[in-house]
Amino acid sequence: MKSPKPRPTEGRENRRCSPSTEPGQLQMWIRRAAESGHAESQHTLAVLLVLGRHVPKNEQEGALWMKRAAAQGLPAAQFDLGRVYEEGLGVPKDQKEAIAWHRKAAAQGYASALNQLGTFYASGLGVPRDDAQAASFYRRAADLGSPEGQFNLGYRFETGKGVRQDYAKAVHWYRVAAEQGHAKALYSLGVHYEQGTGVPQDIEKALELFKKSGKRGFAEAFRAIANNYESGRLVAKDSSLAAEWYRRAAMLGDANGQARLGTLYLFGQGVPQDDNQAVYWLRKAAEQGDAQGQLNLGMAYSKGRGVSKDPSVALMWFRRAADQGTAEAQLNLGNAYLRGEGVRQDFQEARRWFALSAQQGNAGAQWNLALMYHRGIGGVKDEDTALQWASRAAAQGHENARRFVTMFSGKRPVPPENASAP
Repeated sequence: MKSPKPRPTEGRENRRCSPSTEPGQLQMWIRRAAESGHAESQHTLAVLLVLGRHVPKNEQEGALWMKRAAAQGLPAAQFDLGRVYEEGLGVPKDQKEAIAWHRKAAAQGYASALNQLGTFYASGLGVPRDDAQAASFYRRAADLGSPEGQFNLGYRFETGKGVRQDYAKAVHWYRVAAEQGHAKALYSLGVHYEQGTGVPQDIEKALELFKKSGKRGFAEAFRAIANNYESGRLVAKDSSLAAEWYRRAAMLGDANGQARLGTLYLFGQGVPQDDNQAVYWLRKAAEQGDAQGQLNLGMAYSKGRGVSKDPSVALMWFRRAADQGTAEAQLNLGNAYLRGEGVRQDFQEARRWFALSAQQGNAGAQWNLALMYHRGIGGVKDEDTALQWASRAAAQGHENARRFVTMFSGKRPVPPENASAP
């Protein structure tokens, strides 16, 4: 599991000024100590300059002071200098140089550097990808108490990457990281309690861990609670509680949570039906690339719900969702080409999009494709293929397709008069 990229913050840059010390005076004393060769002061000054805290931001000067502190063997500075080279903060990006400085810090037992080296090997960034090496570095970081290393090691045991898969060990390391407040570890531990893998299933415990994770900013945890209440899979189904937890995820910027909340407003499930609120949340999700948000925002534009009706804008959002493989969006895009709504009528394009959706099992698309093959619209006429697609749609309960199959099997090739695209 790739760990997030922290900015250089390992020094004392977060130390607060005393009431009698102004930031300018503090910076002056730190600079004097740095100029006298004090490694920790050099590192602190470097971080302040790179981040622009209490002093004007100057990444180039910050990088110079970071190099001086690192050259004196300060492991925190060596680690941060590695990040400086990795991100190109005041120096050209140089992954080889970044790895070299991380190795120096790791050689001194600096946990964050060990964890970062694990991430390099896990992703193959600047080094050959090697899951066993990644797991080894994560284990060393975990043993030194790094919550990120503990979480990453837990993930290795969960997935069996670089180690033999072992849910009990995954749970152990997630628990150790969770006890330090690691948000993703809390969530992952909750998933194991939810599924009963590595621990006895305990839904109440899972929900408790999800709540703790979400409160630490991990939106997916709030969404997991909402999913349970919406589906009623492991708890009593409750649309209003689902909406409440989706809202919490949405407020944290979670695109899928925003899409689900918008959809609930669109259909009035768990919340009062409100097209304006639906469009507000669906747009936020869609602009983040969420396929469900794009699909349902397209539906809002196609029907004029919460926005002015605009087939061309609807088509744009349908296309974005369809390009992500969303079967219903592919069906809607096919219908737009079939009817010439928001786009020039094009039977071949309609047939192509129906085929893509039908292959994913969408009954409406299977029925439309059957009709196009039966009538030779947008391509060759093929009665056998028409029957195959109609049969697939009929098996899913599509009534027109069922009647078509009955008639066709009885050697009555003409479909019912009301058989048309949905």
